[in-house]
Amino acid sequence: MDYINPILEYLYSSLKLTLLQTFILIGPGLILAFFMNFIAGMVEKRAYNLLGRGIYLGLFGWLGTSVHELGHAIMCILFLHKITDIKLFNPDPDSGTLGYVSHSYNPENSYHLIGNFFIGIGPVIIGTIVIYFSAYYLISKSFFIPFKALEINHTSFISIKALEILIYNIHESFSLFAINTFTLENLKRWEFYLFFYILFCVGSSITLSGSDIKNALSGFIVFIVSLFIINIFASFMSKGISTNYLVSLTRHYTPFYIMMIFALLINIVIYIPLFIIERVFGRGNE
Repeated sequence: MDYINPILEYLYSSLKLTLLQTFILIGPGLILAFFMNFIAGMVEKRAYNLLGRGIYLGLFGWLGTSVHELGHAIMCILFLHKITDIKLFNPDPDSGTLGYVSHSYNPENSYHLIGNFFIGIGPVIIGTIVIYFSAYYLISKSFFIPFKALEINHTSFISIKALEILIYNIHESFSLFAINTFTLENLKRWEFYLFFYILFCVGSSITLSGSDIKNALSGFIVFIVSLFIINIFASFMSKGISTNYLVSLTRHYTPFYIMMIFALLINIVIYIPLFIIERVFGRGNE
């Protein structure tokens, strides 16, 4: 029975490595997605109350919902799920749904199962990409210059001290961004206002429904199990997955994380006056 302990230790070390790699790869994104989902949901609720469902959807919801559903649909295509029905924007007063993507897949296909995770969080990914390219083409190609020194990765969330440093760097970068962006020249450009319109429409619709989260969770579990198995076999072959390589890879995520933080901060800025107005003038239209 002496061989059992080494095997358990081996499996335990592989599990720790798997969890570390998972956090390196998608940890920061999931943390930011959680806060985005929470804040965007509150903004959407306040806007509903103040403007009324019909006005909000007519002015802002149509675009945000369309991008939201496209997020699901694009991930369905990437992970080879069959889209059986899709409505990008089709409000149903009875069910409360604004749009939907119905899809089918092979439950015995690991790639399809992992796809459920990315399909579930598709609105976060595609919504952030839409904001990214909107900033790039509508504001300026130099939009991201103030953020060049800002690096966001898994180490940014592992301690209070690291988080404090991240918050300070975010404050410095966004202060420089505000100085460079809110100029008299930009205020005269229609592209400037179109960008913030898109930012609000898409940013306030980056929310995940209960079914989105449920599907994402099922795919996330399969993702971790698959990575765990890969680590076991890779270790047997003495060619484990290099965490240094993964860290290097995630450096390319920074622009994506910046846009997530940008949308998160804008939603917070929008939420504050919505909250105040609702408190001062009543709850509005429920």
